[in-house]
Amino acid sequence: VSQSRYEQLSTHLAAHGASSVDAVISCLPVVTLPAPVTEKIWHEIETMLVKGGVYVQLQLSPVFLRKMRKRFAGLRVRFEPRNIPPGFAFIYQKTL
Repeated sequence: VSQSRYEQLSTHLAAHGASSVDAVISCLPVVTLPAPVTEKIWHEIETMLVKGGVYVQLQLSPVFLRKMRKRFAGLRVRFEPRNIPPGFAFIYQKTL
């Protein structure tokens, strides 16, 4: 388990002798970030995930669903109405 700023993810991993991860769980409010920042985050995540690795993006809104489906093939969506406020989990498993 590690917490890092997105710009420091690769550096942080390298400092711990790693170049890849099995999972990334994020609750960054990507809908509020500038598009280039979001793209850089997604690129970093795709690069770091091992084959079979999982990326989970927790969000309160499905606003980015279309964009995420274009970026992450096979993206699954789960809605959790019991959360306060209700939220979504966008789940991607790397296959390549």
